[in-house]
Amino acid sequence: MAATLVALVFTPEPPRPFAALPTLQKEEQASKSTCLNGKILWSISTTTLMGATIAVWETSAAVVSQKYFAWSSVASSIFIGLEFLGSSFGGEAVKALMRKREIREADLIAACLGTMLISSALLYWYMPSTESCLGNEIAYVLGSFLVMTAANVCRNYSNALSLRAAASVSNETKDWVTQAIAVTMTLGRSLGAICGMSVVGMQGGANFAAGLMTGMSFCMLAFLLVPELFAGLRKV
Repeated sequence: MAATLVALVFTPEPPRPFAALPTLQKEEQASKSTCLNGKILWSISTTTLMGATIAVWETSAAVVSQKYFAWSSVASSIFIGLEFLGSSFGGEAVKALMRKREIREADLIAACLGTMLISSALLYWYMPSTESCLGNEIAYVLGSFLVMTAANVCRNYSNALSLRAAASVSNETKDWVTQAIAVTMTLGRSLGAICGMSVVGMQGGANFAAGLMTGMSFCMLAFLLVPELFAGLRKV
């Protein structure tokens, strides 16, 4: 028995083919992290700008409805509240559609960004102030509903997309992304409110505010023209 124990002490250790596995996993994880950075950053940026879009609309709608449409402050407040409520119902309708049909989240976000880009054209001021603005009022109410619903859907699903992409990298990345989303969403809402209130008070402010919403949706949509980015987002 003692001889056997002595022999075991001096017996060379057998090769361990999995010894290098942790190193390979770390290298693979680092490579994966680099690959997913673009997807994560795009998703976080979309979440941020959609929050800013909602803030721009919210601050500018109060001025547009009272200054251009001559609505009372009560009517303006009711209008803004109903638009938020309507966009919530619109988001629930989209969620129900997602459950019934197999639609990729990246495709849905792209479609909503396109909807925002097109429907924001209804938010511009087309009628001279000396003429009836009923047509502009109808266009603004409809455009507001479409923009708010699309922005709300984009914000929610891009948020989920960024967290899922981060979780596929590592738990540390997911924690970092969670904190980054909290900060950038607050920043987006704050800057959106400041920008919306700043431009809407200018001459032709309604068009400047609408231009901000058009520009933010176009900016995020333009990045999806990169085939590798959009294809990668569809796989998340």
